[in-house]
Amino acid sequence: KRASMALPSSSTSLVARSISNWSRTSRLRSGEEKGLKWTAPTLVSLQNPGTLPQEAARDVFSASANKLPAYAGLSIGRGRYTIYRISRVVEGRPMDADQRKALGQQLTQLAAQQQFEAYAQSVKAQSGVEIDSTRVERKQQ
Repeated sequence: KRASMALPSSSTSLVARSISNWSRTSRLRSGEEKGLKWTAPTLVSLQNPGTLPQEAARDVFSASANKLPAYAGLSIGRGRYTIYRISRVVEGRPMDADQRKALGQQLTQLAAQQQFEAYAQSVKAQSGVEIDSTRVERKQQ
């Protein structure tokens, strides 16, 4: 099953295709794709990953695009493996000042949340207090 996700902005988009058959990767390494059936190409980016799963996005956007096509793969469970073919890299539009400012604010907020969480965990560990989460009342949103 595939799920969409949101990732930070990037100036690179990729055209990725997928195929589910790990046993055929040796053909890909040797440059032979004969007999492989790829899905239709899809343009994905870090800002708009479409149906590209988060785990796959990490591999796809980490793959070297020095020699195309490039390949990235992901185990999808039950002995199955999905291979992504990166056939084209498209330079994205640069961020404008407002987008850059908004992203900076989001990153600052995220860093502050992580620092607070680390501080709270440290205080809990030093105090010896244990919280029984089954007895904590949760607010409804």
